[in-house]
Amino acid sequence: LRYALELRDEAAAAQLQAELSATDEGARAAFEVLERMRRHAEAAALAERLGETAKAIDHYTRARKDLDAARLLEAAGRDRDAGRLLERALDLAAPAEKPAYQLALGRILARRGAYAEAARLLQDARRHPELPAALRAETQRHLVATLAAMGLRDGARDALLELRALDPSVPADLDAYLRA
Repeated sequence: LRYALELRDEAAAAQLQAELSATDEGARAAFEVLERMRRHAEAAALAERLGETAKAIDHYTRARKDLDAARLLEAAGRDRDAGRLLERALDLAAPAEKPAYQLALGRILARRGAYAEAARLLQDARRHPELPAALRAETQRHLVATLAAMGLRDGARDALLELRALDPSVPADLDAYLRA
C-alpha cells in the first residue's frame, strides 16, 4: 500500500486498501500506512471503522471533513466541541457548503436549547437555491420542531406545510407530527 501511494497509483492503492480492510488486523496496518502518508480522510474512515473515535476525529479534522468530525464529536457527547468546529467551518465554507453546516449546527443548538439561533440557521439553510431535496426536507423537519419548541405554533404549522409539500407522508396535524 505504501509503495502504491508513493508511486501515486491510486487504483492499486484503492484495491490494496480494500483487500487489507477485509480484516481488522489488515485495517490497522492500512490505517498506520495512511496515517504515516498523511492520507487523513482515508485514515479517518478506517479509524472510525476500527472504533478509534479520537483518532478518527483528529484525521477528519485534518482532512477538513468537518461534518464527519462534528458527527463523531456529537456521538461522543461533545456537542460544545462539535458546535465550535461547525461555527469555524461555516465561516470558511463556500456558499454551496453552508446549508449542510447550518443544518448540523442548528440541530446541535436546538438540542442545547438555543432555539432562536438554531431557527435562524435552519431558515438560512432552507433558503439556499441549490439545496438537495433530502437536505431541504431534513432542514424543514428540524425547523418545525425548533419553532414549536419556541412556542411559535403558527410558524411551525407553516413550516410543516412546506415540509408536507416535500414529503406528503408527514402528518398534517402539528401535534401529531411532533408526537411522531
